[in-house]
Amino acid sequence: MLGFRKRLLLFVLLIVSFGAESSIFSHQQDTSKATVLEEVKIKDKYIKNLTVGHKTYVVDTLSLQLANSSNLTSMLGNLGYGNLRSYGLGGVATASFRGTVASHTAILWNGINLQNSLSGLQDLSLVPVSFVDNIQLQMGGSASLYGSGAMGGIIHLDNKSTFSRGLSLRTFQGIGSFGKYYQDYSVEWSGAKFISKTKFFCNKATNDFPYTNNYKFPSVEERRERSTVNQYGVLQQNYWKVNNQNIVGINLWYQDNNVEVPNPISVPKKTEAKQKDEFYRVLLNWKHTGSFFDLSYKSFYTNHDLDFSDLSDSVNSSNYFLSTINKIDLNVPLKNHFDITFGLNHTYEKAIVDDFGSQEPTRNRIVTKGALRYESKNEKIISAVSVIKEFINGSSNPLGASLGFQFQLSALKFFGNTSRNYRIPTFNDLYWRGNYAKGNPNLSSETSWNQEIGVSYHKKLDLKGQKVQFNSSITGFNIDVDNWILWAEDEQSIWSPENIKRVWSRGLELDLSVSTSFRSVYFNLQGMYTFSKVTNREIKESQNSNEIGKQLIYTPLHQAGGRLRIAWKKMRLLTSYNFTGKQYTDGSNSEVTAIKPFHVVNFFLTRSIRIQRFSGRIQFEINNIFNERYERRRAYPMPGRNYQLGLNIEFNKS
Repeated sequence: MLGFRKRLLLFVLLIVSFGAESSIFSHQQDTSKATVLEEVKIKDKYIKNLTVGHKTYVVDTLSLQLANSSNLTSMLGNLGYGNLRSYGLGGVATASFRGTVASHTAILWNGINLQNSLSGLQDLSLVPVSFVDNIQLQMGGSASLYGSGAMGGIIHLDNKSTFSRGLSLRTFQGIGSFGKYYQDYSVEWSGAKFISKTKFFCNKATNDFPYTNNYKFPSVEERRERSTVNQYGVLQQNYWKVNNQNIVGINLWYQDNNVEVPNPISVPKKTEAKQKDEFYRVLLNWKHTGSFFDLSYKSFYTNHDLDFSDLSDSVNSSNYFLSTINKIDLNVPLKNHFDITFGLNHTYEKAIVDDFGSQEPTRNRIVTKGALRYESKNEKIISAVSVIKEFINGSSNPLGASLGFQFQLSALKFFGNTSRNYRIPTFNDLYWRGNYAKGNPNLSSETSWNQEIGVSYHKKLDLKGQKVQFNSSITGFNIDVDNWILWAEDEQSIWSPENIKRVWSRGLELDLSVSTSFRSVYFNLQGMYTFSKVTNREIKESQNSNEIGKQLIYTPLHQAGGRLRIAWKKMRLLTSYNFTGKQYTDGSNSEVTAIKPFHVVNFFLTRSIRIQRFSGRIQFEINNIFNERYERRRAYPMPGRNYQLGLNIEFNKS
């Protein structure tokens, strides 16, 4: 648990930022009149420009607004992005793409990877959507740019601000089923040279929803118990424009999360398990934009306390880890439409975990990377090649590399990418010494070869005077993962990780979007389908040979979704449909224990309001309209039909 001094330090920093905010307001409130508004995104803009040939999804503004009172888990689940793996409301939730697992998905906050060094995961239930301004999902591997863990996909979370906007205030309050209460506040002062923005959120829920327990005979109706969630957090952002070439920023993110951890409903024993997550994150940024080169430097620090206790089993486990990241990227435009980029990163990690025994492992990671990008004069041809090399405590790690292209031909765009990616073992994989489990210090890094190729079609059509925007794409992908790390039970009933599998994932992704307007009504219809065949090609001799050629557990063969948006005057309506196919829960693909396919339909309605300088919206949502009873993890039920009502109010003085 972090002490009083660190809490006091955070409080003082916030007070200082508020003081600066007041001073800037009193002296520069009129400077914005003659200033061109300039948006600031402290992120790896030119690094993202190197991710050529990948399929991406950008979460639209309406979806972000409607998900304002939820976390990243709910937003991705309700809107049908990726394969969510959730242990129910308030439980740990992760995302996986293209048949890989959660530790193969990098979560980047303003370019910093949030995957923790203990498990290699980032719990999406700990990410409030209100703390994020832009969300982009990138399919495929990109370890050559973002390092270890970026094998299956990347979720980019970015903050942004605009100079010379003046004073902005915002608050949102929401209530919903199962004791849900949500409140957030945002205060921003944006001058010509300085921006200060403070965000705060509080989220509470009992999550005592009814469900059908099919693990009892006969089935019985029960209500979920001991699943309460209490979260609050604060995000402070400050940006200073030193001059037209240099911008300095600092982001402070503190969050406290307390949840009750229920047993799976297949276990009749009552539990008193609780988990507390408390973390601090500090990100310093400096971005220089010059005539001959661009330079970006970031310094990141985080520490995370994770305490788990269960009085019913006399369990009390304390887990603490910290990491620092320093990274610098240099981009130099060359002649003939080429750009070259160099990068150097240093990461220091340390863990103090009860189940590591007397060990307090540390790790120093040094990454060097380089990339070359070409863009034709008419921007119809773009290609990029990148390489990365990581050294861990002086030892060399596998090389990462990527080659991508895109080619525009009228309304068609062809794109493709091939890459070699990797993921290093986590501290838990290496050093765990808990009951009936033991880490393996001899593990090798996972490696993969990824390929994807696709074509998209974008066209504005005129159908008998009716203008229609038509977008579609088809993407094929192939991923071959070697040295897959899997925890397995040995002859002494001890669980331990081994490099035991070679996994082959291949499939197709189809997308379709049609937009049009009829009089004053705007319509947009989207559909998506994913086919993912993910099988074991090789396993260790001591493992079950029946698993060869079988679909990987918790990986649906079919996923599909659709969204209908309608806008009319001050009204916005969004209906989403999500289908997840059958998921096996054991390596032999037993039909008895498989999770059945499920369909979920959600409905969102919002109406804008305005009173003088105040604007806002009232929003209403119904989740799981048809009361589908389903699970994303075996024996962890998801809620049936539920409701939420919210009110957003904003004020801006230029």
